[in-house]
Amino acid sequence: METDINEEISMYQVMQVFISKWKYLVILALIGILGALVKHKFFPVYPSQGKLLIKDPKNSQIQSFISGMVGNVGGLSVSKGYDTATKAASFLDTNDFFLSMVEGMQNYLKEDASEEHKKVITEIFTSFKIKPGDEAFNQAVANWLRSKITFSPSKGGQIIVKVKSKRKERSVFIVNYALSLAKEKLVERELQDFDSAERYFKEKIEEVKARLEKLEEQQIGKLSGKGALTVEMQKGETSQYLSNLQKEINDIEMKITETGTEVVLLRKKVKREKYNGDLTLNKFGAASRLKMVTDEYKALKAKLRTKRSYLKRFGGKGKKLLPVQSEIERMKANYTFEYKIYENLRDSLAKIGLQKTYMKNKVEILEGDRMSRVRSRPGLLMMMLISIMISQVIGLAGIYLFELFKPLEDSPL
Repeated sequence: METDINEEISMYQVMQVFISKWKYLVILALIGILGALVKHKFFPVYPSQGKLLIKDPKNSQIQSFISGMVGNVGGLSVSKGYDTATKAASFLDTNDFFLSMVEGMQNYLKEDASEEHKKVITEIFTSFKIKPGDEAFNQAVANWLRSKITFSPSKGGQIIVKVKSKRKERSVFIVNYALSLAKEKLVERELQDFDSAERYFKEKIEEVKARLEKLEEQQIGKLSGKGALTVEMQKGETSQYLSNLQKEINDIEMKITETGTEVVLLRKKVKREKYNGDLTLNKFGAASRLKMVTDEYKALKAKLRTKRSYLKRFGGKGKKLLPVQSEIERMKANYTFEYKIYENLRDSLAKIGLQKTYMKNKVEILEGDRMSRVRSRPGLLMMMLISIMISQVIGLAGIYLFELFKPLEDSPL
């Protein structure tokens, strides 16, 4: 009887096949546990971590205070629409930064490094076949550091610096050195822009100052040469007198108009009282009031004639001095304009000084790392569980493939 090749296989039969191979699964699990023990003992990985804080007015009281004092510099404001931590992390994760780390470690080794740090740096440098001093040495170490260090921007303006290496001392040294150098480079980079702006404003201040001195010399020459100083004084006094005189004339004319209207009304009232027969000659009556207002009206008319004669007499003299005065006023306007520019530039320069103070305190090492905190990761128990799971997956997959491609035995007739 022939076997039906399309016969269905039950789950029980599948389980029986895998259970029958339990010895292989146990052996693989033991091999995985042994591999985890060897990895943990002889090939550990020590992750180390530190944090940088990029301060801004939201998370720093002093930054908020300085930012409020500075305001806009030169009419321009610094954009705050970007994530400063992300921008800083992008700058740090560059080849130039890691090259500067290598150069800094070389200088640190020569200068004031402690014995412990000297040992770590020496171990790092001697692990490379290329010797220090070779052109490719710095780049090789920089590439190695870049493979070990990661910069991850986090919320609140934080940058998390992570390092993984096979030695605890090495991980702690690298992360702490990277934190200190990152702070220095970030502050230095921010200050470069303000140094350029400071040089620009200083140059402009000198230019405007030179123009002010030239205008001042021209003005002194105009005022002192050919009696212009006396003319200017006369013109200034005459102009002020004529202006006041014209104002007095306008006030008198308005008063005359009001008094004239009152005289007309009082005359009508006196006529009406005389007609009715109740005219009384007391000092509070309409007749007395009419006499007083009429006298005041006549006095105002006389005063107006006098003031107009003064205006006519001195007005002609004032007009003769007008060309000199116009020239001097034009010089004064130019001087005032340049002086306002000068003060604005000085004010902007002072604000840049505050901004530089702001930048020097903008980056802070929020958290370094210590030897006591660093542990091998993952832990032994976790590594054993992971190795068991991986070994069992490999074993089950191997059994399945073996049974799938195993040649079929010939069935008896």
